[in-house]
Amino acid sequence: MERFEPKLINLFWESDIKYTVRVNKLNLPKKITPKLAYFIGYLQGDGYLGSDKKKYAFSDEYLNHLKFIGQLNVELFGNKGSLRMLRSKIAKKDSPTIEFRSNVVNSYLHKVFGIIRGVKHKLNVPKLFYKNKEILKWYLVGLFDADGTLPKKPEEVKQPFIDITMKNKEFMEEIKDIMKNKFGIETLKLYPRKSLSPTTRNVCITWELRIRRYSQIRRFLNEIGFFHFHKAKRASKLIKILPE
Repeated sequence: MERFEPKLINLFWESDIKYTVRVNKLNLPKKITPKLAYFIGYLQGDGYLGSDKKKYAFSDEYLNHLKFIGQLNVELFGNKGSLRMLRSKIAKKDSPTIEFRSNVVNSYLHKVFGIIRGVKHKLNVPKLFYKNKEILKWYLVGLFDADGTLPKKPEEVKQPFIDITMKNKEFMEEIKDIMKNKFGIETLKLYPRKSLSPTTRNVCITWELRIRRYSQIRRFLNEIGFFHFHKAKRASKLIKILPE
């Protein structure tokens, strides 16, 4: 796989902010690789950058995948995270979370790739990723591993599906466009899901990007697919039952 280098370090260090880094403890990737693209996609789905500019974290119901993310983070950046069980105000049970503390990595992800800090009110696919289809693919794998859904028991469903749901409509429209124009995958019209916020009782809208046609589900699984162990296992069952 050919890698390309858009001078990531220059993009980061061309700033009036001064950082102190223990070189033997921290690494900042100089090249965009599939692993880095996957990490960014997963971060935009099930992760966040702390608004305190000092941390970044991920949550996933499966502890083994968070351990994988921890290993991937060490490979990419060199710093280790802390695993813990946390419960949000609206959750009924604890959720595995891995948290990393590094103001340098937080700033690197924010400045180079445009990942917003705090509440994810607006998302965009990093423009640097458009230069390489393989990089876009692994970015989408990370995003779908985080927020994508497919049947838990494919052999029992009447209508196979692959969906991804997020709050930002513009971001979903961008993903829809990439799926069609870069990978030839047709999706349905964005579907607004309305629900009441359990905390404010206000109506909340999330936007669902749906794949329903058998041929397009098969194309997605062949062109992009899932890496997350539990979702990849379901995907392997799903593709076997799809009509030719």
